[in-house]
This record gives sequence, C-alpha cells and structure tokens, in this order.
Amino acid sequence: MKKLLFLSLLAASLIAGQYARLKDGTIIILKDDGTWEKVETMPRGATPPPPPPAGAQAAPQPGVTPPPPPPAVDPLAREYAQKLQGTWQNYDGSLKYIVRGDEVTFVDGRSKRVGKFSLKSIKPDKRQFILNIGEVGKAGYFSFGGTFRKLAFAPDFQTLTDYSAPVPTELRKVK
Repeated sequence: MKKLLFLSLLAASLIAGQYARLKDGTIIILKDDGTWEKVETMPRGATPPPPPPAGAQAAPQPGVTPPPPPPAVDPLAREYAQKLQGTWQNYDGSLKYIVRGDEVTFVDGRSKRVGKFSLKSIKPDKRQFILNIGEVGKAGYFSFGGTFRKLAFAPDFQTLTDYSAPVPTELRKVK
C-alpha cells in the first residue's frame, strides 16, 4: 500500500510540473525546450473545431510577440546608396569613403571607422543626405550616436561634397 501511494504521488508530481494555470485561467503545457503550448478545453460531448485550411498561418500565441516587419526602404535612399558604391576620396587621399554593399569604411587622416550605413534626411532638390555609420549586432543594425556625415552629390553624381569636414571638401569617385 505504501509503495502504491508513493508511486501515485511521484507520478502526480511529475505530471504537475508540466502544466501551469495562468492568472486568466488558461492552461498551458510547459515543454522541455523552453516553449509552451496553450491547452484548449472543451465540455464533454462537444465537437472539436475544424482544422485551419492548408496554407493558413497559425494565430500567434498570447505572450509571444511576432518579429517586427522589415523597415520600409525609401526608393530614393536605395538609389543614392547604389550611386554611393565605390571609393570616394579628396585630392590627397586624407579623407576617404569606401562603400561596398551595405558597409562603409570612413577614413579621416589617421582615424578609421568601419560599419553598416543608412541614409537619413535626404533632400532630393539639393541631393543632400546624412550618412549614418553604425554597428551591426545579433538584433540587426543599430546606432547609438554613430558617425553622422552630411554629404551631397553633384548633379552628375561623379563628385561628392562632404559638409561635415572642417572645410567643405570635394571628393571624387576613384573606383
């Protein structure tokens, strides 16, 4: 009798650790991999709801936030980013931007900054924009201060003026 009581208590404690009741009364199953699943309860004799149609997405579980949608990319920013690709430098090479894909290397004398970039505050009538050089982590692109450079294209897009330099500096595309 004692063995039976002990085994029933042991079984109850093992099962009790896998289920949890939330404050709102819903019951969830806790899984070993750290995820959980909501338990739908139905009165006796009720028929279960039909399964969702093929290709339908499941509704998000409460308490789980879906990933944010990718940010919308301004078509003008995309165009300027394409025109910015390559190597830009001043007459003596002391101020240089090397843009490849979504990464930029900014060289000003002896200082160097490498990171992902984004284009902000685009003024199409003046072809001006702000180049924000930031970092990339596991969560994606982020910039806490970053390096902001105010730039402007010439009408032919072959010359770039850097207004963030102590004296506005003209850069030419060399590659």
